[in-house]
Amino acid sequence: MERGQSSEPDSDLALTPEEFRHVIGHFASGVTIITSELDDELFGTTASAVSSLALTPPMVLISMNVESRTGEVIAETKRFGLNILSDSQADLAVRFAQKGGNKFEGLDVREGPRGLPLLADALASLECSVTDQVRAATHIVFLARVDSAAAAAGAPLAYFRGEFGRLQLARDNQVLEELRRRILNRELPSERSLSVEEIAERFDLPPAAVHYALLHLSFDGLIAAEPQGRFLMRPLTIELIEDALMARRLIELGTVAAINDSASAEQLAALRELAERTDPGLHGGQVESWVKAYADFHEGLVGLAGSASAVESFHRLNTPPMVLSLATERASGRPGRESASRAYADHLELVAALERKEANRAFAVIDKHYQDSAAFIRPNG
Repeated sequence: MERGQSSEPDSDLALTPEEFRHVIGHFASGVTIITSELDDELFGTTASAVSSLALTPPMVLISMNVESRTGEVIAETKRFGLNILSDSQADLAVRFAQKGGNKFEGLDVREGPRGLPLLADALASLECSVTDQVRAATHIVFLARVDSAAAAAGAPLAYFRGEFGRLQLARDNQVLEELRRRILNRELPSERSLSVEEIAERFDLPPAAVHYALLHLSFDGLIAAEPQGRFLMRPLTIELIEDALMARRLIELGTVAAINDSASAEQLAALRELAERTDPGLHGGQVESWVKAYADFHEGLVGLAGSASAVESFHRLNTPPMVLSLATERASGRPGRESASRAYADHLELVAALERKEANRAFAVIDKHYQDSAAFIRPNG
């Protein structure tokens, strides 16, 4: 096409709204809830047409339908909150995409540093001031300066082909698990901090994925984030492991309470199979193999509640490698067959209690199991 030539499409070749919606749906985007306030009334709507615009100064772009009441409030007040949803908040995306009703009912809404309403449980939140706006067909595009921003650990909610779901960051997750294993195996120096680039070079990993992993591991308490983007491996202490054991115990007790005798025969049969795999006699003295079976059983137990977030949180509290590392550092050897056999017996007894629908007995077995684990890591354990 020559410069200056009209770009109007041939009417016979014009793209229909349905065709465009189908094609553009193949572009995965994040999901946000735009919040605003006028005369003490809260407004909010789901939006995926959001983009970062500039770093200096920090700016974002959002697009709102001209019929959106939230958009009207933003046009009047020139301010809005931008709440980025986590992969466990698809229900909020659906709620705020609907018209009418009290969308904020039952939600924890906090006031941001600049006074805007923000969703307390969002993966990340920003407070923004509109600097310009442009009408484009059925939408208004707002350009805005970011006045404040905060983020938590977690994965974002994605919108793809008309559905909400989890964005699978396969490579990032692989690096996260590899670094978690290397840190638990004490493969990083604890006497000095390292930069992202140093750690990436040491283990031949992509720096961007390493940075993602280190931020997650700092939230887990395994490493400490220091100034200038450096990270220090935390000493593996009895207190750190005991805290993780306590958290795992609470998640398992909560699981038993949540299922309320509702686990199916098929689920319990699968859990029994996982328990039987923790028989130390099946692993020929291979401690790592037994630890893997141990972890599979406990994650299988937590999975009975049907919460992927609970399983993920439990997995992050990966205490067996911590116990092994601490035992090695203490030069007291690794867990022997006797302690593994006690754990195996606990697993079988726990499954039996669930099969008999004896929640109180299951609670008691879980308590005993974690008391034994805590006793083991003590110097005389």
